[in-house]
Amino acid sequence: SRQVNLTVSLHVGLARKHPDILSFLVATHNLGGTSTSRLFMNLSDDKGYTYGSYAQAAPKGRGLLWVANAETRAEVAMPALREIEGEIRRLREEPVPAETLEAAKRNLAGRFAIQLASLGSTANRLAVLERAGVDSAEDLASYGRRVDALTPADIQRAARLFLDPDKMLTVAVGDRAALP
Repeated sequence: SRQVNLTVSLHVGLARKHPDILSFLVATHNLGGTSTSRLFMNLSDDKGYTYGSYAQAAPKGRGLLWVANAETRAEVAMPALREIEGEIRRLREEPVPAETLEAAKRNLAGRFAIQLASLGSTANRLAVLERAGVDSAEDLASYGRRVDALTPADIQRAARLFLDPDKMLTVAVGDRAALP
């Protein structure tokens, strides 16, 4: 069976200083940040379309490059793409369950601590924040408190504001003849 790499991407004009950036990053994490996130659970565990599907947002230029992806068998590429699109719609239309959000917050808090475990990674994080014009010491000190304060409504609002399906670019890489 041939493989197809599906990528849905979007440039999000969301500056590091924007008040909704943390809500957006947590929304992205909930959608596809771990093996217990929506994309992974749907496409891998439920449908068996892939071994994993993820979403992430990374600084790029004057905003973020948001990407959701999955590698699938060619014969399920289109159903998998519909499921990715459906999960994005669901994130926009339905509040994230409180227990799901709490699990995401705990995961992010743990990742944050690990990211600051070495002097080099802490210095890199501070440099990124300084270049973005953010008060780096305050950002680091308040991160946990700010994540903990997020609500399901905050996550849904950020998804509605910044995950515009009409602006997303979808790319399927694989043998064209194998695609349905």
